[in-house]
Amino acid sequence: MFPDDFLPQILFFLLTQATAFGLLRTGMLVWGFSVMVLGWVLGDLALILHFVFPSHVTAYALSLWGLQLLALLGFPLFFGWRWLRRRESFRSIQERIYGEALDHFMAGRDEEARERFSRLVQRDPWDVEALLFLARLDEHQLTSGRAIRRMSRGLRLSGESSIAKEIEEEMRCLKRRRKGLKILNVKRPQAPKPKAPERKAAS
Repeated sequence: MFPDDFLPQILFFLLTQATAFGLLRTGMLVWGFSVMVLGWVLGDLALILHFVFPSHVTAYALSLWGLQLLALLGFPLFFGWRWLRRRESFRSIQERIYGEALDHFMAGRDEEARERFSRLVQRDPWDVEALLFLARLDEHQLTSGRAIRRMSRGLRLSGESSIAKEIEEEMRCLKRRRKGLKILNVKRPQAPKPKAPERKAAS
């Protein structure tokens, strides 16, 4: 794809690490560590093949192409996605879907609510409110393990925001319910549907 000059390959490597840092900084830990490790593996493999096994030309070329593809796809995709979610047109569509999902949720139409909240997360993986509602829907269906995993992801994404305390409290209550303890005046294992949290603008 590109010549194997040293400086361009360093640039591609730095782009992969910038992408990984951005993912980690915004709470996408799995993707961030995956991109970081893959960038290091491809970069080290290319160096080893170039200096230690110079006869393995095909493997060397494949490792370079892999590093270049990772940089050229990952960097614009991540930062483009972060830019897109700040656009007013994107946010207005998210708000419309969120309103529909919330109406279904409050009316007890869980499947319709789940479909729309899932669509929100697919369009914007950093949508903490949508993740939290999906966790509550999981809890209503007594799939508490999945609910805790979603809450943990939402907690990582929320960072230092005020919603982090709400998620931590819900996680504590859910874990205690899983152990068979009675929480306050709850009379059944399903969590009551809470009031909708205030919708925050994308950051």
